[in-house]
Amino acid sequence: MHGKIAPYADSFYRCIFKKMGGIFRGPEGIFQMGGDFAEEQVGLHINVKEAVALEASLRLFCEKINEKIKGKIVVVNVDNQVLFHIYEKGGSTVS
Repeated sequence: MHGKIAPYADSFYRCIFKKMGGIFRGPEGIFQMGGDFAEEQVGLHINVKEAVALEASLRLFCEKINEKIKGKIVVVNVDNQVLFHIYEKGGSTVS
């Protein structure tokens, strides 16, 4: 429970060299996704690859859950300080 709002789902994501994955736990059960980075993404810095993995996970989760997630909160567990600070600042200066 975060404050007085119960989150709809709790999530984790990971990336290792050429692979990425995400796990979301919610009322409908567990949603898992996994895949490969595109060739042009394999050589990116780990912080960038984690951002790509997080975005891909969230997009697939939102497509799968669709209307059920509107107006809800999804808690994303991030162990990447760069992503945390980008979130805290509302974006980054680099696209």
